[in-house]
Amino acid sequence: MPVVDARTQYLSLPLPSLANDTVDDCLRIIAALEALDAKAEGVDAALASADQARRVDVAGLRDSLAEEVQARQDAVAQSAAAQDAQTAALHLPLLRAQTGILRNANHHHHLARWAIKMGYSPE
Repeated sequence: MPVVDARTQYLSLPLPSLANDTVDDCLRIIAALEALDAKAEGVDAALASADQARRVDVAGLRDSLAEEVQARQDAVAQSAAAQDAQTAALHLPLLRAQTGILRNANHHHHLARWAIKMGYSPE
C-alpha cells in the first residue's frame, strides 16, 4: 500500500495519516521529531550568537561612553581651572586695593577663590 505523504505547511514535516500503516507513520513521526530537534538546535545557536553580539555591542558602547564621559570631565576641569585663573587675575587688583591682605603671589589664586565664595563682589 502506498504511503500518504501529508506534511506540515511551514516546516514541511511529515504527518501521520489513517491511511498509512502504523510502522510507516511511526517512522514519519521519528523523522518529524528529528527535524524539529535540528531546527531547535539551529534556533538556539542563532540566539546564542545574537546574544553574544549584543553583549559585545553593549560592552563597546559602555567603553565608548566611559571614554566620552572622561573626556568631558577633563574638559570641564581644564575650563574650570582656566576660569579660576582668569577670575583671580580680574579680581586680584581689587582685592589688593580693598583688603591689603594679599602679600604673597602664591596665595593670590586661592584667596581670590575664597573671596568669591564668601560673597565678595568687585563692584
